[in-house]
Amino acid sequence: MTVEFVDTNVLVYAHNRCDDRRHPIARDLLTRLIEYGTGAVSIQVLLEWINVVTRRVPVPLTPDETARVIQDFDTAG
Repeated sequence: MTVEFVDTNVLVYAHNRCDDRRHPIARDLLTRLIEYGTGAVSIQVLLEWINVVTRRVPVPLTPDETARVIQDFDTAG
């Protein structure tokens, strides 16, 4: 089986609703990867994503929201 590693930017765009162009594309990609079970995220990418979505985006995620998303990543496969 081929595994596709997800880049930090894809995760950020998927959770940053302020980017009307990139958000739906990233969500669709993640949905496909989850559906087919071919997506993978490294610990480094996950840590970078946490830093960005909790500090650098216009509408940061709360710690509880961030934890829920991480749990979703864990149970998606």
